[in-house]
Amino acid sequence: MLATMSAGANQKSNDAAASRRAAITAEFDAWAPSYESGRLAPWYQMHAREVFGHLDLANVRRVLDIGCGTGWALRQLAAEHPKIEFHGIDLSPRMIAEAEQRATSEGFSNVAFHQGDWEKLRPEIAAGKHAVQPGFDLALALSSLHYMADLKAALAHIRESLYAGGKLVLVERDTQGSSLTRLWGALHKFVLRDGVEFADTGELMTMMQSVGFEDVRVLARKRQFLRHGKLFTSVVLIEGARSK
Repeated sequence: MLATMSAGANQKSNDAAASRRAAITAEFDAWAPSYESGRLAPWYQMHAREVFGHLDLANVRRVLDIGCGTGWALRQLAAEHPKIEFHGIDLSPRMIAEAEQRATSEGFSNVAFHQGDWEKLRPEIAAGKHAVQPGFDLALALSSLHYMADLKAALAHIRESLYAGGKLVLVERDTQGSSLTRLWGALHKFVLRDGVEFADTGELMTMMQSVGFEDVRVLARKRQFLRHGKLFTSVVLIEGARSK
C-alpha cells in the first residue's frame, strides 16, 4: 500500500512538473518573435552586460547558456570571442528557431542552439542536430533558474556539465536585497502560479555548495528602480566553481 501511495505521489509530482514546463514553453513560444525588441528586452540585456563585465574568458574554450532565449547574450560574446565555442539551450522551440535564424543571418559559425529540457542538460545537449558531449568551461544562467521545477537537481546537472575548474555565473532576483522583490516573488508563486519562484539568495548559494560547487560568492548586487520598463530591479550575480 505504501509503495502504491509513493508511486501515486511521484506520478502527481511528475505531472505537475510536466504541466509547469508546458506552460513555460507556451509562454516563451509566444514571446519569441518580440523577445529582443519588446518592452523588457533592454532590462534583460542590461543585466547580461553586467555579467559580461565579470567574465574572464582568456582560457575558456566552450560556453553554455542555460535558458538562452533568442541567443542575444551568446551573439554578443561570440562576436568578441570568435575562437570560443558557444552553446545555448532553451525549452522553447520558437526561441531556438529565432536564435538559429538570427545567428545564421549575422554570420556566426561558433554558436549552436539546443531545444530541450534545461533541467536535464547532459542527454539533451548530447542529442539533436547540434549534438555535443557535455564539457564546458563556463555555464551562464541569466535570469533562468527561477523557472526550474527542481532547482537543486538543475544545479547538479549544471555542475556535471562543467569541466574541472569550470564555473557557473548566474543572475537571479535578490530576495535579500529588496522587500519588493520578495513581494513580487510571492505574487508569482501564490497568485499568478506561473512557474516562477525566486529562491532566497542565501539558500541558493547554500544549495550550490550542497551539489558540489566551491568558492560560491556574490560578484555584485544591483538595486535600480524605474529602469527599462521595470518598477524595480533587485538582482544578484553569483559565481561558483567545479573543482573536480
